[in-house]
Amino acid sequence: MGISHIGLKLGIVRLSFNNNIQLMDLKEFSRLVEIVFDKPMIEYGFKLERKKLENDFCERIYINSDRYVKISANIHPMDAPAYYNIVLGQGGIDWPECDWNAVALWRIKKDLDPKLKAKEYSLQKMEGLEKSLNHAKGELLKYGDPFLNGDLKHFFEVRKIQTRSREPYKIYQPTEGGGREMIIDAESSKLKEKYS
Repeated sequence: MGISHIGLKLGIVRLSFNNNIQLMDLKEFSRLVEIVFDKPMIEYGFKLERKKLENDFCERIYINSDRYVKISANIHPMDAPAYYNIVLGQGGIDWPECDWNAVALWRIKKDLDPKLKAKEYSLQKMEGLEKSLNHAKGELLKYGDPFLNGDLKHFFEVRKIQTRSREPYKIYQPTEGGGREMIIDAESSKLKEKYS
């Protein structure tokens, strides 16, 4: 599926694909996430901490003490197909820590029942987005309920498995002889150890 046109206008991104025109309006996505998720998050004691809207990415982060729920969308052509995700985390919400202290809801769902279809949510079409977000909210309330209520036992188990299977970030840097050498990022090594 090749991209034939990308247009940017006032924070709204429209993607047109060769074989099927698909539109993604991140402002509309953000508005619908607010409508669908703000009330249940408040009911669980979470408050909106951050909202971000960029040309090809947006997110809303709700926090309760050191726990957070992040709902983000990515429509960058290099990451196609467009998707959104719900992530549960415990710890800081800034990168790189949030990359190590969090687990996607789909991983928790998959851990509870390996037979279930579990992955990011599609953003291929705007039609049906509100229905999709309501379905995602239902999954959050079902599979994330212990986390939302402060019971982190299963969350910690899944995070530990996920983190142990990852490598720290690798950094490639030039050498004096014109080659490249790979070094392990010290901060990500510490975060891997902390969250394993």
